[in-house]
Amino acid sequence: MTTLWTTNAVLILLALIILVLALVKGRAISTAFRNPTVLFLVIALPLASVVIYQYLKPDNLEHILSGEMPASDQKLPGLDIMVKKLEAKLAQEPGNGEGWLLLARSYMEIGEYHQAVTTYEKTFTLIKPDNNMNLDYAEALMSLGDASLSQKIGGLLDESLKNDPLNTKGLWMAGFLAYQEKRLSDAISFWNKLLTQLAADSEDASFIQEYIDKAKSEIPE
Repeated sequence: MTTLWTTNAVLILLALIILVLALVKGRAISTAFRNPTVLFLVIALPLASVVIYQYLKPDNLEHILSGEMPASDQKLPGLDIMVKKLEAKLAQEPGNGEGWLLLARSYMEIGEYHQAVTTYEKTFTLIKPDNNMNLDYAEALMSLGDASLSQKIGGLLDESLKNDPLNTKGLWMAGFLAYQEKRLSDAISFWNKLLTQLAADSEDASFIQEYIDKAKSEIPE
């Protein structure tokens, strides 16, 4: 786990807590986004630094592919309590699409992947999903470690990359799905495209290169 991704994971969690607090206190999430701190935490962080990177290291692939997806070890104290408050808030406001979206993302942070998937699906009955929401939903589905969902995940990733071919999160997950399905050349192709979006001497690039090297080593002679 790189220092950069660990730090960014904590910052993302901080942003989630700020947004949850805004909602449970009766303020719109759009109001919370006017806070420059929240804008920095949510928007200014590098797109490549998605939370799923915390535990998807090459030497953990066997556990990941078998569905043993560990919860983030960077969960902040108090987030569980915030989630409970948000659940109570949404019980009173079931039509609050922004709230359901925030709850889905919060479930991902505390490792409640099944609940995250269900909540994303609830959200999409209230809000038309954009590209980032579809990627978040695909990430939640991928986190379940259920091979029967591969086609559904692949469809979401294909559509997202059609809309945004250089989306770093989309390229990462498309490569990972291809690796999982033993489409090693496709995985390498996706990850090479991802590398072009990263600084060559960065920890992120080094991390992705490890995956590319691992995939190359597994291609039959």
